[in-house]
Amino acid sequence: MRTVESTNSLVGFTFWSRLVLQIVHAEPAIKHAVLALGALHQYLELPHEDPTRVDHLAFTEEQHRKALTAAKILVASATPEDLDRVLAACVLFICYEGIRGDYAASRVHMESGRSIVKSNRERLRQSSRRNDLVEIQYALARLDLSALTFQDTSAPMTLSVDEYYQMHPSTTPDMEFNTFAEAHASLTDLARLVLIADIPSSDSITGASNWNMDVYNTERANCVILVRRWKTNFEDLLCCHPDAAPPLSINMLRMMHATTSIIIAAGEFGPDTRWDEHYDGFVEIVDLAESIVAELCQSGCQSYFSVEQGYIDGAFLVATRCRDPVIRRRAIEVLRRLPRQEGIWQSAGAAAVAQRWMEVEEEGPKAPECASDVRTRVLSARTSANVDASSVRLQLYMSTRESAHPVVREEYVQWQKK
Repeated sequence: MRTVESTNSLVGFTFWSRLVLQIVHAEPAIKHAVLALGALHQYLELPHEDPTRVDHLAFTEEQHRKALTAAKILVASATPEDLDRVLAACVLFICYEGIRGDYAASRVHMESGRSIVKSNRERLRQSSRRNDLVEIQYALARLDLSALTFQDTSAPMTLSVDEYYQMHPSTTPDMEFNTFAEAHASLTDLARLVLIADIPSSDSITGASNWNMDVYNTERANCVILVRRWKTNFEDLLCCHPDAAPPLSINMLRMMHATTSIIIAAGEFGPDTRWDEHYDGFVEIVDLAESIVAELCQSGCQSYFSVEQGYIDGAFLVATRCRDPVIRRRAIEVLRRLPRQEGIWQSAGAAAVAQRWMEVEEEGPKAPECASDVRTRVLSARTSANVDASSVRLQLYMSTRESAHPVVREEYVQWQKK
């Protein structure tokens, strides 16, 4: 229950507060997966010097093994009526492996979940338990988004535009929604679409890209329209239903929208100075992130662990892509303020990586006073994280005003668990 409460601290999710707690009593795979995830939560909260950490980890791994064994039995004997249990198990395993840092295993479970959704599209639409299945599908989509924003070299996540539409996303051309939950689901799928348009070209620096520019431009133009339409409809929803969600949840969605807007507006191609055009958007994200963190602190709620994605990835985008020295330092401070875990993302690790990224870009005899003073720009970065060692190996692909070709620089970043 503590894990559910802390996960729902920013946005309330029916999947965690109701569906999982219902299925846990009827399905051994779910029961042991929930126990493993809860024990992992406790393990991560303990100081490194705490002698009980060993026992917590042993219990976590034991429950995980039991969950995997039970899941194999579930899949082998599953009927169409068991679709909710199979999908829920996928969601729980994705969470567990991602938080533990086994990104390859997390990717396997994610691909299984995607495959199940694609192959059961009609059943998902027609089931008598459609609402429950939709909630589980929403949970899978949110984890998919988290995986797409956190790309580790051990298991990079990919998703084609065709595969995206085969998963029956909730984003529609009219972007209509009547509840906060529907607005959140719609924005989640829209953010996924924005990100997958860029992923195939992520190797463009090394010349490995064969991305179809016509497809990219078409999807990007479509996303720009949808992002604007979502904002209009969301504000209309709040105007008609001002109590549709708590202020903290509303700010979380506004921050998510601002982050998505900048990513699609900047695009994948062009000079890296294109990010400098989005100063106002970066300020909006940081303002919202500071408000969210301040409210979490003032509430006295020790919600430092969440299975779901929150404000960390948006603050990290500002800290790494905004070259204004004041704004990016505010973003780094947001990441440092709370020792928070949001799914795959860790605030302390994100802050340490962003700090080193900034230091590399700002190297020189004179500290930059504005974005245009930054002469060296990180075009892209590849990360290899070691969760147990609280460290990340960075490969930074950089452009400089003195060189016509990108320069590759490797950095090793380590941080201390609070």
